[in-house]
Amino acid sequence: TGEVVATNIVTLSATVEGPIVFCPWREGDRVNAGQKLIEIDRALFREEVNAAAAALAVAQARLADLKAGTRPEEIAQAEENVKKLQEALAFSKTDLERISRLVERGGLPGEAAEKARVTFVDLRSQLASAQQRLDMLKAGPTRTAIAVQEALVKETEQKLKWSQVKLAEGTIVAPFTGVVTKVYVAAGDLASLKSPLIELLDPSSLLVRFTMPEAIAGAHA
Repeated sequence: TGEVVATNIVTLSATVEGPIVFCPWREGDRVNAGQKLIEIDRALFREEVNAAAAALAVAQARLADLKAGTRPEEIAQAEENVKKLQEALAFSKTDLERISRLVERGGLPGEAAEKARVTFVDLRSQLASAQQRLDMLKAGPTRTAIAVQEALVKETEQKLKWSQVKLAEGTIVAPFTGVVTKVYVAAGDLASLKSPLIELLDPSSLLVRFTMPEAIAGAHA
C-alpha cells in the first residue's frame, strides 16, 4: 500500500492586514503561474500611489519647462510690468516733489508728504523686484536649477515605486501553475498577518510513496 503525495505544495499566507476583496476559488480549480489568487484591499496605499504619481507628473512637467527655457511671452510680460512700474515710479517721484513743496509753504499738512514718500519707496521696491525677475527670465534657468529639479524627479520616482510595492503586497499571485487544494478564506473576510489564505500544489510533482518488506527491497536492489 502507499499514498499519492506532492513534493511541490505551498500554503500562501497574508503579509498584510485588511478586508479580502477577491477570492473566487474552490478546491480543484486550476490556476496559472502569476495569476491573481487573493486581493486584500489596501485603500490607504492606493491613495499614496495616486498622490505619488501626481507629484511625479508635476515634477516632470517643471523639469521640462526648465529645459525648454523661458518662453518669449513670459519675457514680454515681464518687460511690460517693468515699464508700467517705471512710469508709476516717475509719476510718484514728481508727485512727492510737488507735495513736499506745498508742505514747505504750509499748503498741506506734513502727513501728506510722508504718505507720498511711502508710496514712492514701495514702488521703487516693486520695480527692483520686477527688474530682477526680468533679468532672470532673460538669463534662463541655471544648471543648478535644472540639476535640483532632476534630483526632485528621481526622488518622486522612488516614492512612487515604494508606494507601488506596498500596494502590491495586498495581491497574492500563484507562484506556479497548479491546482487549488484548500481555500481558507472568502471575499469579505478580514485577513490578518501570517494567516493562511490558500493552498496550491503542482500536479507534475505528484509521486506514489509506499513501503515494501526489506527482503523484497534487497532482492530488487
